[in-house]
Amino acid sequence: MAERSYPTLSLCMIVKNEEEFLPKCLESVKDVVDEMVIVDTGSTDRTVEIARAYGAKVYHHPWQDSFSEARNYGLQFATGDWILQLDADEELAREDAPILKEILRAVDKVPEVNAIFVAIHNIFKGGVAKHYFQRIFRRGHGHYEGIVHNQLVYDGYAATSEIKVYHYGYDLSPDRMERKFIRTSGLLHRHLKEHPEDTFSWSNLVRVYRSWKKFDKAVEIGEDVIARLREKMSPSHWQMIAYDTAYSHMMLGDLKRAEELCKEVLEDFPNNLDVLFTLAAVRMKQEKYQEAIETFREFLRARKEEYCRPKFSYLVVDSYGFEDRAWFNIGEAYRLMGQLAYAEEPYLLAIRHNPKMGLYYRNLAALYGHLGRTNDQISTLRRAREEGIEERWVFWELGFAYWKKGDLQKAEETYREGLSRNPDDPDMANALAQVLLDRGRIEEAGELLRRVLEGHRDHIGLLTTLGLLRAQSGDRKGVIEVVERVEALNPPQGVYKDLGKLCKAVGAWERAAELLERYLPGQPQDVEALSELAWCYAQMGRYRAALEGYKAAMNIDPRHPGIREGIRDLSRMVRKSS
Repeated sequence: MAERSYPTLSLCMIVKNEEEFLPKCLESVKDVVDEMVIVDTGSTDRTVEIARAYGAKVYHHPWQDSFSEARNYGLQFATGDWILQLDADEELAREDAPILKEILRAVDKVPEVNAIFVAIHNIFKGGVAKHYFQRIFRRGHGHYEGIVHNQLVYDGYAATSEIKVYHYGYDLSPDRMERKFIRTSGLLHRHLKEHPEDTFSWSNLVRVYRSWKKFDKAVEIGEDVIARLREKMSPSHWQMIAYDTAYSHMMLGDLKRAEELCKEVLEDFPNNLDVLFTLAAVRMKQEKYQEAIETFREFLRARKEEYCRPKFSYLVVDSYGFEDRAWFNIGEAYRLMGQLAYAEEPYLLAIRHNPKMGLYYRNLAALYGHLGRTNDQISTLRRAREEGIEERWVFWELGFAYWKKGDLQKAEETYREGLSRNPDDPDMANALAQVLLDRGRIEEAGELLRRVLEGHRDHIGLLTTLGLLRAQSGDRKGVIEVVERVEALNPPQGVYKDLGKLCKAVGAWERAAELLERYLPGQPQDVEALSELAWCYAQMGRYRAALEGYKAAMNIDPRHPGIREGIRDLSRMVRKSS
């Protein structure tokens, strides 16, 4: 228990079926508080047993659909000088325990100060949100009001601090989040019927619907409250409602209204992180990429200022941990503008801020691939694996990068590892079969293809690779059979080029020409396909058509291999035939 030279501190909690989170919470404060007072509102799991194991005084009290009622019930049993209120899905940052005790000792000497704000860090999938809340108060000088999102009402003044409390209540399974949203929205609607001008509760209701991804409902309520109660809102309630409403407009595709709300907030609150980030996201969707870059950089400037000089605020800041997303989006904006060289640094900064996000590695690796920097592409994908990112695409793209580099052994090893994690993955099996063919292991590739095709008879990629295998074996009949099977599947237009090349490989010139002619209308600038078709025409004796094909290819890419020689040879043949 805590040293007696400091003011005494009582932990007060209300719980129900919290066996998953409670041990972590109590462990974080066991050496800070002098007593633990826990009100159980009907647990059927091991919650009470766990609480008592930590020495807590447990009181049973029936749930009456009011968080404040339950919290106030527990306050009567506390004996400490000060109260620390936590929820079971929260924990005190261990490194801040000594700071808490020193702040208590200092504030205890100031009778006018009866509450202390702490910094709540809400942990959720993909980020951290931050807000300040009065979680510490002098016993006998505070109580709770409100049936949900209860507020501490206290005498005198409050001190602010950066003591961190981590909240995991938004990092739950979809089913648990759904139940939480239903419960919270129901309580808020009930409260607002009795208090229709409570803008704090309206801001919480809009947030619930936005977080619930019921964006149409968030917009409906948000716009109504803005129209009716704008003049009665506190600055923080206005910013919260406007932000959640703007975000919901953006998600529904109404970018104009989203932008209007963001700009209106930023006129008075230019450093509002959530609104800056949302406005930047709107500009990305509007394809105003340069403006998006500028706004994301403004967000990063404001975020750095907040980090260096934290300022107390009543806002819940969703984008508190979004530096990585901002840098990633800056990289995306440069990429979408075609300025690939400028995208590299933002992608790298995104990874530095969040080295566990697979998408960042994937896009950086793709960038290096476009720039022809295969070694950097491989290094990026390998680092992703070192960070524990073992998604399918990592093996797929790393194997392809090794293949492109010419390291067929590494490509094979990578595809095999990917296939070992999902033996029924037809695309991975197809890539491995192609590498085996490139390594001259035709029988092994054939066995792999036959095995996988048993479960994926209509997989176009597998069938096309089977055709390649037969072409390498000189099996003209087998190739034509594969081509007919793929055609019957009505494949994407790009597949006809591959089929045409298969037929060309076994000397089926007319069939190859027919397939390439079906492909080219959709890709008239494909120099390789034009050259392949010209070759087929030449083998069929259609020299003038072949010459025109090579000339068309020459106009697109005069350096493409074989074009000049083809034009020279065919020009001679055409003159002879005239």
